[in-house]
Amino acid sequence: MSVQQLLLTGSTANITLMQALTQLSLTTNLQICLDAGDSASWTGSGKWLDRSGNGYDFFLGATGTGEATDPTFNGSVGDLLPTAYWSSDGGDYFTYDTTNETWMQNLHKNNAVFTIIAFGTLGTGISDICGTLGDSGSTGMFFVNFGNLWFRVENAGAQVIDKQTSAVADGTKGMIALSVDESVGSGGGFFYLNGNYKQVGGSNTFDSTYSSPSAGAATRTLQIGAQGNGVNPMPADAEIVAYAIWSTALSKVNLDSIFALMRVRLGV
Repeated sequence: MSVQQLLLTGSTANITLMQALTQLSLTTNLQICLDAGDSASWTGSGKWLDRSGNGYDFFLGATGTGEATDPTFNGSVGDLLPTAYWSSDGGDYFTYDTTNETWMQNLHKNNAVFTIIAFGTLGTGISDICGTLGDSGSTGMFFVNFGNLWFRVENAGAQVIDKQTSAVADGTKGMIALSVDESVGSGGGFFYLNGNYKQVGGSNTFDSTYSSPSAGAATRTLQIGAQGNGVNPMPADAEIVAYAIWSTALSKVNLDSIFALMRVRLGV
């Protein structure tokens, strides 16, 4: 069924993120695809499984054992409705299940190229989307909502890039994204929220240049729902539905097409 047919029939309420990306031919350089409502991604126990085919799976919490940092699954396994999502008690997150892959390390380095998409509901206060930085003074990156969408890279604590959007309301539901091609510089990055650019200083795009980035490893393992090492875990009223990361910079048109297929299921 074509994208247009899916939209016309309303059957996008029952589409997984991986099905949407496949239908849109947006799987090239897709590194991870995690989906709370996809029974092949969350089976009801174990890890949150990557559907991209790369096998980049995530622990619930800090490790592979049950612990206080494990998010809670809501809904029924395979339920492709807004009722299927991960929630937190205010101290939960997901952690990559081994050492950072090369593409994860490249997020904070010269010539970084990536797109990060998160689906769900932003909580009150700090809602970390993902990160490899951890504590201030380290090396890595984070993408976070802190009353606005905020992207930052540090090299041993020194600011490499720091971009923030206009305000975003607590409780915002839908699709949030960040697209970066560091080598482009002027206009090489942008934030996205529910079908629109989220502006930085009144502009749709921002200068993506990294100033003196590290060539070494990130300090922390990539986490979802925290910025690394459990720093700023997802708040109690946040909801995580799905995530995807590419090692390519998607366009706004690409993001619009993904949002069109996923918004019915998200309830926005």
